[in-house]
Amino acid sequence: MGIGDLMGESTWLPLARSACRARTALGLMVLLGSVQALAAPKVVNEVWGSYEASPGLVWHSASSAGPLANGDNDLLAFKVQGSSTVYGTGVNDAAVPGVLNGSFKAFAPSVVPASGGLNAIAASSSWATAPSSRAGFLSDGANGLNLMTAIFNVPNTAPNDRLVFSASLSNAAALADGEPDIVVTQVGDPAPAGVQDIFFFIDAAGQRVGNEVPLSFRSVTSVGQQQWQFRNPDGSSSPQQPGARDLRVATLDLGVDFGITPALMGQVAGFVQKLSGQSDIAFIAYNDKAIGVPALDLAKTATVAADQSTITYSFAVTNTGQTVVNNITLSDPGLPGLACNTVASLAVSATASFICTGHVHTVTAADLAAARRINTATVIGKDPSNRDVIASAQAITPLPNADLGIAKTVDNSSPYVGDNATFTITVTNAGPSDAVGVSVVDTLPAGYTLVRANADSGSWSAPTWTIGPLAKGTSATLTMVATVNAAGPYANSATVGATTRDPGLDNNTATATPVPVASADLGITKAMDASTPIVGSRVTFTVTVTNAGPSDAAGVNVVDTLPAGYTLVSATPSTGTWAAPTWAIGVLGTGASATLTMVATVNAAGPYANTATVSATTRDPDPGNNTATAAPETVVPVPNPVPVNSPWALAMVALGLVGVALRLKRG
Repeated sequence: MGIGDLMGESTWLPLARSACRARTALGLMVLLGSVQALAAPKVVNEVWGSYEASPGLVWHSASSAGPLANGDNDLLAFKVQGSSTVYGTGVNDAAVPGVLNGSFKAFAPSVVPASGGLNAIAASSSWATAPSSRAGFLSDGANGLNLMTAIFNVPNTAPNDRLVFSASLSNAAALADGEPDIVVTQVGDPAPAGVQDIFFFIDAAGQRVGNEVPLSFRSVTSVGQQQWQFRNPDGSSSPQQPGARDLRVATLDLGVDFGITPALMGQVAGFVQKLSGQSDIAFIAYNDKAIGVPALDLAKTATVAADQSTITYSFAVTNTGQTVVNNITLSDPGLPGLACNTVASLAVSATASFICTGHVHTVTAADLAAARRINTATVIGKDPSNRDVIASAQAITPLPNADLGIAKTVDNSSPYVGDNATFTITVTNAGPSDAVGVSVVDTLPAGYTLVRANADSGSWSAPTWTIGPLAKGTSATLTMVATVNAAGPYANSATVGATTRDPGLDNNTATATPVPVASADLGITKAMDASTPIVGSRVTFTVTVTNAGPSDAAGVNVVDTLPAGYTLVSATPSTGTWAAPTWAIGVLGTGASATLTMVATVNAAGPYANTATVSATTRDPDPGNNTATAAPETVVPVPNPVPVNSPWALAMVALGLVGVALRLKRG
């Protein structure tokens, strides 16, 4: 295994044991120059493991029991020979009956080799449970074994050829309780025979306390096989090829193996693994009932702005260990301008928040494309022995973004003024995320009067169509019916928006611009001043043209051809010109009227019905009122004249003379 390789996914497979492997679990241990066989209770003979990609699958190396309920992050549980107790390496090992929940935690190294395979990965509780992220998820000591000590082929060129872990001893009862105090696991091919990793405790000056315990994993019997897929600390695939690896587990005791006595406990300030350079040691864990370590927990909080343009980070560190930690500093490569205060001293169980500048990240196009931002912060402090205490926290900040688009069409690109036009608005979500708080604003311009609006989802309250959530890959439609008014503007625009960030706003507005055709309802009336004219007399016709709109009318003409019953005397228009038989009005505005007065002599012979018809170049939606007729009830002929020399005429003259004589006599 190479640098950066990390256990990300594992499946456990039973491994048949052969007689040739029935060797002492820990093999030969060299103690103070002598050879010492480890006691029987230290032999690991059963192991449990789990694999999150197959929920509920728990493999037990010594049992064919069916699947058990499983948490997200079981890594290892084990039993030592001669004991019924099952020990666990993570908080979810309670899925295995009888597990001492959380008995073991991982050492965090105070020295990280500059090269080799040490995975000092980010500690975080925010990792997703997907297999690709499992490695990072397991790095949180609260959610499983802390894999900051996942070691793969670390070369013995590391500083001082060793890894140093801060540690303290205070529980004298643990020296003789018969329970394991140190757990060392090895995966893959063990180092050749004779190649050893050496473990021991040290004091504050770095001097060994108690015994050195050499361990050759070639002498440790494999307890099972793991099917591995290797991941880098960022969750990406490792170049290390997947495959089955043998699993070997060794347990060590403070008193029996390390020779720690109550008198030596107070001297212990650290724990050391001296590196062989050829061991695939996955982790080194300690029983927290027996061993205390300085430890920090870093909480990293990301707050996304309402418009998702920035992410503001905050940081808090908690002392989760057994000693005070001093001079705690914070770094975050994902925030190049970050500058925070130093926590001078942090007592056990205390929490301190960092005060920082440069802690605001501007969301980039790459962040949006990935729909999240991932970065890691690290704190480093000093324990009382001036060794590093390190903790990391990774923040995975979801950045949902949805590319909303809108289209708008009209059913008639050339509607008549006064008619209805139907607009169809379609909103689509191209993803990659679902959109929330989606709404469309469509304010009809003066050229339209809304009749109705119907939405297939959400609700309409002019001018806003509230869609609400819109899943990626889906669409929503609004239909608007509006009457076309006589005067514009007619460009009808709709704009979509959402509370979810939209990475491209160039498709968030759509416009439909019909070109309305003018329409004018012309009407005509015709009246005459005499219902019973006498032949030879004159009559007056009044022709009135009105425009009921909604548009002005152009090219308005009235044709009035007098029938044979009349002889035109004069024609006087209120507007326009007259050239028999046509009255050319021209333009007649909406609501306006024009009048033509025609004087004619009544002829002795008809016909006498006089009809006028109006027309225009502007469309008339109602031609039924475009013709009007005026006709007299009857035409009175002229009486025949009496001859002058007729008897009747003489009699009439005589009577007239008598009348004149009588008036003169009276006078």
